[in-house]
Amino acid sequence: MKERVLRECPGVCAEHPGSRWPKLTLGAVRDGAPPLSPADLASLSRVCAEASRGLSAGAAFPVAEASVVSYACRSLERVVREVRCGFAPGPAAPAPVAPASAEFVARVLAEADGEGYWERVAGPGNREGHYRGEAAGATLAHWVGRRWAGGEGRAGAALARLGRAVAAFRDRVEEALPGRYAFFADEALHVTLRALR
Repeated sequence: MKERVLRECPGVCAEHPGSRWPKLTLGAVRDGAPPLSPADLASLSRVCAEASRGLSAGAAFPVAEASVVSYACRSLERVVREVRCGFAPGPAAPAPVAPASAEFVARVLAEADGEGYWERVAGPGNREGHYRGEAAGATLAHWVGRRWAGGEGRAGAALARLGRAVAAFRDRVEEALPGRYAFFADEALHVTLRALR
């Protein structure tokens, strides 16, 4: 799909690193909150590790549509315009992950164990205002939070499990670091497939 975007949409911007691995940005450190201490980061890492153990099995689900979204903030909580694009039905089984993609994700996740990680995490960037402040752009996104409650079949069950896991994860983060994180609305939760502008 990403190759088709490059081929069929001349002049589209280069892909940003943030869309090169699949993720949901659930929230951010609140503006004005103190930076995470090494102890805070260790606590958050434990919560993440515990939550990750329950996510792997059965978490795959087919992507039947995406949306070209013009947004007024990076969290996509303020959408200016949306055009939905349906995909032809794909194979019943998920396609294998390309080795280059798997290697990129492994490198990103390994950064958490690297030297200097705490300094980057505790820095001033990418707080709540970065995501909720005024920002105009366009992206190709797959809405996930909107689909938690209404799906049917195997894909719907996988999305419902993911929705419950995200809710439990947010509760655990709030318990470990009360008031530090602002969580984005479920309806805005998405996987960025490709930045467009």
